[in-house]
Amino acid sequence: MDLLQREVPELFGEGRLDQIAKIRELLVPRSLGLLDKISLYSSRVLKYGPRCQPHDCFQLYGQQTDVFCAVATGQMILDFYRWNFTQAQIATAMNTDAGGTTNPNQVTGYQSLSNQTLVATFDGSTDWAEAKAEIDANRPLKSGIPGHARACAGWKRQNFWLVGGAPKRWLLIYDPWPWNEDLCAGGKIVWEDWDAVEHTNFITVRHRTTTCS
Repeated sequence: MDLLQREVPELFGEGRLDQIAKIRELLVPRSLGLLDKISLYSSRVLKYGPRCQPHDCFQLYGQQTDVFCAVATGQMILDFYRWNFTQAQIATAMNTDAGGTTNPNQVTGYQSLSNQTLVATFDGSTDWAEAKAEIDANRPLKSGIPGHARACAGWKRQNFWLVGGAPKRWLLIYDPWPWNEDLCAGGKIVWEDWDAVEHTNFITVRHRTTTCS
């Protein structure tokens, strides 16, 4: 600026500095506004009270024994629907034994504990889009991997990816492992890469829309 003022002094007459400042503002690269609004990821998690002031709403519980993964998953999902039971009560309803809980018994347990107001459905053809659809409908689901059950409460996906590739996708997993007798001290919450895990089944849990016969 000093050199310019010496070489071209007429540029710095009265009122010229304000004009230079305006020109400089136009020449300096600025954020494009539109880019500020573009998100690299899309995501959704379960909400409570979605009509007025929604807030995140899902609680992690650790499994209280080493075979209670489906039981603790059931406790998380049932609590979301305001059906509150201990893991011992859920284990009984799901006919849990030393080997754990079968998928048919999990389905039966969800329905019996909710007095048939919830419909649980086993799904052996897992697909990320199916889990996304349940979360979009504000419904948690059970996510099964070999030998283990967890609750799913959210999804995330890349909005941009390389040509010829595919977007990375994640599920928000409330994993009841590691187990702990204090259910508030066990488990972990992770964003799990969908393609990094072998998925064996889902169990969806929805409000019943028809009367029981």
